[in-house]
Amino acid sequence: MHGAGVSDERKKQLDDIVQLCADIDNAVQKADWDVAGKLLSRRHQLVESVFAEPPATTADAEELKTIAEQVMAFDRELMPMADAARGEAAEELKKLRRGREAAEVYKQISR
Repeated sequence: MHGAGVSDERKKQLDDIVQLCADIDNAVQKADWDVAGKLLSRRHQLVESVFAEPPATTADAEELKTIAEQVMAFDRELMPMADAARGEAAEELKKLRRGREAAEVYKQISR
């Protein structure tokens, strides 16, 4: 027999986890690594809190399983994107540094 479902508090936490995934995705798309890192940390703490208590009902267990699967799928999809974007950002920084260094050399030579 299934119980009444997920408690209101746990439901809010699960909704917050899903929202944090969307917020993390948004931060990664903008290459805002500071925000993405803070959101990932917050999501990690929330996931630990939600999964620390055993599910009270079968419905609760199913909901937790669904959220866990969503988070894992999100992470599998997000991490390669984040790594690629981080690599592109690092490459851009290298180009900027080389440009600055070249400008500096040019200034010194042209004196």
